[in-house]
Amino acid sequence: MTERGGTNNSIGGGEFHGRLTQAHTVTEYHSHYYSPPRPAADEAPATLHPWVEAVDMSKLWASLPEGREPGPMTAAARAIVAELAVLHDDDEREFADDPWWDRAFAHRFLREIGRLTGREKGLGWDFHPAEVMLLTLTPFLSQTLWVRMAAERVHVRPTELRDSAAQGERAAFLKFADDRHDRLVRRATAGLPGRPGAESDIGWWLFHQWLDHDPRAGRERREAYDALVARLPLHGPHSGDHVRDGFDWENADRLLHAMRLPLAETCRPENLKLLGTSVNVGGIGPYEPQKIRLRRLALLLTAARACALDLPALPDDLVENLGIPERVDLTGFRDTTLRRATWNDEHGTMVLDAADCRHVAVLESLREHAAHVDELLHDIHSVARASEALKPLRALPQRASAERVRPAKKDDGSPALGNYGKFHVDPRRVQNLLIGDTLYRRPGLAIRELYQNALDACRYRKARNAYRAQQHGEAPDDWTGKITFEQVTTTGRPYLECRDNGIGMGESELLRVFARAGTRFTDLTDVRNELSDWEAANISMYPVSRFGIGVLSYFMIADEIEVTTRKLLENGDPGPCCKVAIYGPHQLFRITKCTDLKEPGTKVRLFLREEAPSCVEELTRLLGLAEFETTAEHGVLWERWPAGEFRPRRQPSSPDRESFNAHGVLVPGPVQENGDAPAVIWCESGGAVLVDGILTTPIQEAGVIDGLDGRGARFRSYPSRPRSGMYGAVVNLTGKRVPKLSVDRLQILSDVSEDVEELLRGAAGTLVASRSELLDTNWISRVASTHLKIADIIVESAMAADLELRLPGGRTFRPAEIGYVPDDVEIIAWSKGQGKVDALPNHVLLWRLLAHREAGPLMELVPELREVSRVLAARPSDYLLWDTEGKAQVTPGQVLAAATTTGRPAREVATRARELGMGGPEPGDYPKGDPDPIDRILLSSDLDGIPPWLATGDAVTRQHLLRAHVRLGVGIGAVAARMAKYGFDVSQAGELPDRPSAVVLRLLLGDGDGGAWLDDGTEVPPGHVLYVAERTGLPVADVCRELRAYGLTVIDPPGRRGELDLRLLSRQCDGRPQWWDIGEEVAFRDVRSAARRCGTTTEVVISTLTAYGLRPQAPRLTELTATDRTLLGFGPDEGLEHGWTPPISRSFADIWEIVRNQELSPAAVMDRLRELGVDCPLVFPEHPTADDSALLDPDLALWVGRSTGHTDVGVVDLLVVARRVGRTVSEVAARLTSYRFRLARHEAVDPDGLHDALILLSSRLDGADPWLDREDPVPLGHLCGASTALGITIPEAAARLRDLGYDVPDVTGTIHAALARLPRPSPPPDR
Repeated sequence: MTERGGTNNSIGGGEFHGRLTQAHTVTEYHSHYYSPPRPAADEAPATLHPWVEAVDMSKLWASLPEGREPGPMTAAARAIVAELAVLHDDDEREFADDPWWDRAFAHRFLREIGRLTGREKGLGWDFHPAEVMLLTLTPFLSQTLWVRMAAERVHVRPTELRDSAAQGERAAFLKFADDRHDRLVRRATAGLPGRPGAESDIGWWLFHQWLDHDPRAGRERREAYDALVARLPLHGPHSGDHVRDGFDWENADRLLHAMRLPLAETCRPENLKLLGTSVNVGGIGPYEPQKIRLRRLALLLTAARACALDLPALPDDLVENLGIPERVDLTGFRDTTLRRATWNDEHGTMVLDAADCRHVAVLESLREHAAHVDELLHDIHSVARASEALKPLRALPQRASAERVRPAKKDDGSPALGNYGKFHVDPRRVQNLLIGDTLYRRPGLAIRELYQNALDACRYRKARNAYRAQQHGEAPDDWTGKITFEQVTTTGRPYLECRDNGIGMGESELLRVFARAGTRFTDLTDVRNELSDWEAANISMYPVSRFGIGVLSYFMIADEIEVTTRKLLENGDPGPCCKVAIYGPHQLFRITKCTDLKEPGTKVRLFLREEAPSCVEELTRLLGLAEFETTAEHGVLWERWPAGEFRPRRQPSSPDRESFNAHGVLVPGPVQENGDAPAVIWCESGGAVLVDGILTTPIQEAGVIDGLDGRGARFRSYPSRPRSGMYGAVVNLTGKRVPKLSVDRLQILSDVSEDVEELLRGAAGTLVASRSELLDTNWISRVASTHLKIADIIVESAMAADLELRLPGGRTFRPAEIGYVPDDVEIIAWSKGQGKVDALPNHVLLWRLLAHREAGPLMELVPELREVSRVLAARPSDYLLWDTEGKAQVTPGQVLAAATTTGRPAREVATRARELGMGGPEPGDYPKGDPDPIDRILLSSDLDGIPPWLATGDAVTRQHLLRAHVRLGVGIGAVAARMAKYGFDVSQAGELPDRPSAVVLRLLLGDGDGGAWLDDGTEVPPGHVLYVAERTGLPVADVCRELRAYGLTVIDPPGRRGELDLRLLSRQCDGRPQWWDIGEEVAFRDVRSAARRCGTTTEVVISTLTAYGLRPQAPRLTELTATDRTLLGFGPDEGLEHGWTPPISRSFADIWEIVRNQELSPAAVMDRLRELGVDCPLVFPEHPTADDSALLDPDLALWVGRSTGHTDVGVVDLLVVARRVGRTVSEVAARLTSYRFRLARHEAVDPDGLHDALILLSSRLDGADPWLDREDPVPLGHLCGASTALGITIPEAAARLRDLGYDVPDVTGTIHAALARLPRPSPPPDR
């Protein structure tokens, strides 16, 4: 290197001290270099590394004042940067594919330092050699430090953003990406065509942001720096105290930290204070000790770094334009635009010159960054004017401009980008949206936000106190957090005041956080660093604030806000007290100093509108558990929440909005680690999921959160499902378990089922150990009625503890031996003639009766039952698998639904189904993990993921395959493959194209557009044929041929077709679905309506419909009297000039009304209806007796829902009539027979046994509706119950039912069949 006094050479506007190769003209210079292999110990490198050359030739050395020679520091700097280069290049290879990695950045950084310090001669920077060494080395030190830290974390695979099972640091990276940039993640992983590199480009950017913003980064940077410095030659022959001190962590870390701050935070007073002013280091030879003026260097480095255009730190316009069709070319931008960009001084302003921008996002990003640099320069000048120590910084440019940032030009000189626009929002209107009720919906949210901000403040102070006590040996003070609400509306101006004694705020927090919507206090770098320090000390602080727009919600209930606050400084002293008055969301405000608060904390006073809600009512509705003591007062209303104590609440009987509801007997779970309150409170009634103690509603339902919406209430009236997503327990999610919330914090957006289940399982042991009165079968059944998984957890814990439970009536049992299902109580009662159990398989009944030793009567019939010593232990969710909708075995869709409800793997649920004797496909056919929601949809009959479910015994219809294809957008082949793996016959998929064309779909759609599908074997309505032909343009013959090819029956339409045919074939005469079916009888009333609506004659309508295979009724021309019109149901104004046709039948409800209004006898009405052509086979007597009058009573159940053509009378109807009229069954039967009713078998009914017969035939064995269905086999449970209720044997009950015409299988055969399917425990493994 040339010594001082040598030649300064210029190239491209920059000045270098030392040797250069001179050319006549140099317009552009590119340096491409690659790290050579590390030389052997005794071998000198053939060429200097470019970093060494850059440090060697830096003109900063020439800026030293006379008398301050660099001496050995230049050699030390060369040695240090040479080692940095080797370490850097070793790790840099990991980022060869990272488009955001800019290896030229360190050179630009050093260039900008030289430019800013050498703008004018004699600026008086007064550098010391140690300062120059730090300035020249910092760009390379910073870049090496980053690349080494990044190399330690690159294993998180930044280019792969889809991984639900990620663990460790990869999980932390993906969580950071999803929490902060979820929209970019969705775009990157969408896999859309024409968008190459989306996941890679966006993933690398997210990686850079994660490294810079992860709270752990500060701590890890220190550790990485220490490791890096240990590798540097700081103790060689050219090194002295000046070198070692310069690289002492306390000095260099402050510089590195300062220049990594966001530009807007650089000049904050607290950050400048952390830098200090200067430190002394050892002198060189005979010279005086040197100074390192950290604050001056830090501001200079920050400005230079900003001017060097760090690619990942540029505004988000760049990343926002990735993963789209016209994406930014990052490589071209990095290697061309950035490297050619320069700052030029023009009259005290730095003007960014970048004239080859080839994307609008590049233009916008550079322009916005220049604006940020302009703000930074303004801030630097502000602090420099106030400090003589920073005087040299006053010579920096006053402003920065992007005036010369321009698009590239085409060959003809016109701009390459053309016109473009950028989406903007109107700040005032967005603010109005946020403070209105459109977004947040409820004004009471302002009170919730007040509480949450106060909670954050108290949490922050608590954590800082704990850290100071741990790190500095300070005795813990007696501080306890308090939050107080006071609402005054009686005197003066109404206001609501929230006070807390938390961390408080200083001027920076008021200006940069409180007053900036969208900014959170955790966005501040010093806050993130402090959180990192706490985490290293095992002290956690989890802020409630998520969105940074909560303060705007204050204006939902207030027009003005007054804030008084005093910050607790890091050293434990209180800062100055500040006050601001804000007169509206769009207003300016001034911070003033005051003495209102003596201690740290914050007081927020809202001056209320008239319609403001009560803080007491709002907090009572929402707050279930307060972390710090909280009180609320409004007039005569007053509430207190002691710290860490659960407050039970009973929701109003008719709430107009959701309120916290949990009350009755309470059993708290264990206190969580690092917590002051239990995370779970078991409760007798109600339940809730809280987040940080505040009521929220989960919207993703799975596992313990999956409620049954009353589906569990099969035997008694249980509580309706709570809207809060929980029953029987209150779960409070705090700390790391806080989920993703909606903007108004009313809903939980992420799936919290695993966290809630883990907490419930941890608390179940405490519940069981408490032996509380809460833990009984009645409460477990109520829990199971809405949340089966929670009931499972309770029963499993009782089994593990070998706890005894008590049934109603006093009998005890041990769940460890037999388990428990809520059905047990009802099954036992049913077997004794009480209550009713719906759709219970016989083997399940036998299982539970044997479990509770209630199978005595069955053992008398099948003695082998006495040999059953052990049965499978039941759990509440088992009912999901035996409630098979009458199917012989469990269906795959039912298994998947049960897996979702219980949160268990589908394969495990399928195995359980087999253990329960419910059969089904092999468990290996099911996925090992969570079921695919698409599979569940495919296996449901209506493609909605809920019952009814398809059974594997039935072939999957073409209709189902097509509906699935259209609804889910999945190919027919993929649909068939998914269903085939569960054992379904999908052979009809082979007859369909994988993705049917629009024409094919329209052919097979019953309405031609998107509604019902033509099912297999359907006879296609002729209207559909004509409609599809018209819509597709296909000839009618081709349509018929295509439909037949898909297995449908089609009758060829007439050869000659009229223009009205399509309209006449539609029921609404509009030429659109719905259609008349072939062979269907069309009433003359409809014929007449069609003629009128289509402007034609009834003769044309009849002729047309007949030609298409329909059966239009021919009219009768008989003149009708007014009474006849009434009898036939014609209105008085209904035109019958073209004739009429009689209805097929008339309801007896109409008949009895006519009898009453027309004063006609039933016999006369029926006779006249027969004469008019109505089907009336019943004959009533002309002169009814008293018994006839009783039987012809319109209120008799016999006539309800009956029409004139319906003459069948079931045995139940007969018995009910006999009971109602007080006559014997035989007497009633004889009289009804005389009316020509057809009666079911009834001869077996004992004349004195009417009551018993009705008991026997009633489903609930109570002699009342509902009744047994004669079409279904009588279940074993009904026989058991009837035996007890009537005091007869089970075989005798079966015989009586058979005599009455009911299907009763052989009893002993039924019991043997049930015994064969009996759920039994697996035998112990062989030892």
